[in-house]
Amino acid sequence: MQFYIETYGCTLNKHDSEIMREILLKSGNVESSEREADVIIINTCGVKDATEKRIIERLKGIRKPLVVGGCVATADAKLVRRFAPHATIMGTRAIRGIENIAKDALERKRGVYLSAGDKEDISYNFTKPIGIIAISEGCTSACTYCFTKLARPTLKSMRTGEVLRRIKMAEENGVREIQLTSQDSGAYGLERGTNLKNLLMQIAEMQPSLKIRVGMMNPKHLKDQMEVIDIIMENECFYKFFHIPAQSGSDKILKAMRRENSVDEYLEIVREIRKNRYANIMNDIIVGFPGESEDEFEESVALVKAVEADTTNVSKFSARPGTEAAFMEQVDRKVIKERSKVMSEVCDGISLERNRMWVGKECEITLLERMRGIAGRNDYYKQVIVRGNARDLGKRIKVKLVDAGVAYIKGERSSN
Repeated sequence: MQFYIETYGCTLNKHDSEIMREILLKSGNVESSEREADVIIINTCGVKDATEKRIIERLKGIRKPLVVGGCVATADAKLVRRFAPHATIMGTRAIRGIENIAKDALERKRGVYLSAGDKEDISYNFTKPIGIIAISEGCTSACTYCFTKLARPTLKSMRTGEVLRRIKMAEENGVREIQLTSQDSGAYGLERGTNLKNLLMQIAEMQPSLKIRVGMMNPKHLKDQMEVIDIIMENECFYKFFHIPAQSGSDKILKAMRRENSVDEYLEIVREIRKNRYANIMNDIIVGFPGESEDEFEESVALVKAVEADTTNVSKFSARPGTEAAFMEQVDRKVIKERSKVMSEVCDGISLERNRMWVGKECEITLLERMRGIAGRNDYYKQVIVRGNARDLGKRIKVKLVDAGVAYIKGERSSN
């Protein structure tokens, strides 16, 4: 069987696709192009309305045997069936059965596989410079706008020993970067009686030679285990990078979102991270959440200016079906568009200045991806683009940083 996998959305979705690829290849199947494939597998994301619409248009054009998985398939199988009536539907925790599910699609049986299965014991080989380990799935939050919660509702964390084993295996296989991913890394282990702090301490004790990026942490959990910050900042194996979404600069809106932290608590976390030192912070902001007034929007603008995040993901609010926020009083779409433009301009200006701080400096980077040449990361998870080709992947080189844009820094290989 020849298969083709197409993935939308977050690193957790990419990890699920890697697991499916591995299962299919080990069973003697062959990965191919879409044109040559016997079956097409689409791993969907439903976080944003715009992404979902793009996926729907994609599904409508597929006539081959089709498996639709991911968050949209899990949370809204009827929507998938409406636009891809011939598809076989697969839930996020049913992926260990992908071979039989793909055969179902080949035979046009139109099955629906939504029952949960354990993914932790699925063998997974690391073959690329960047490896992904999903330390947990689901979360303990109940944000009123979150569609992902409908698809991955309950927290299920990987055993600490298994995380450590996979990091060791990745290191032995020549992986240069590990991404610890989750819906909320800050919630890791809470249902097992442990936490992220304990996991990171044990990783640091291993002293792995590769670099580790810790995924998104909601402030709700980070404020209760602030020791995580110093563990990341003081141990060489971790990128000095923190993805901590504020979502709003208004306490009133945060309460309506059910975020379980205040603006002041968020700013305290940022102060603790920076503390007279450089760190790379990524922020998320939702513009136009139901009930957001002009004053509350300005509070969000003030917050992003105070935080000065290296990167801020600005999202225009779109009501996702089945969420509480979909039933709240909506802000006019034109207003949301205008606010998004203002917010994006502010955030892009800050990102540009944060990147320009690096111009003229020298640093070491690990070359990890092909991108307008080849792209690497320095110890602060800053992306640096240099001239190169695929043979350079995995190398550690010295560079002088010569130019910067909103989303990148350009480097030249140092002769030293």
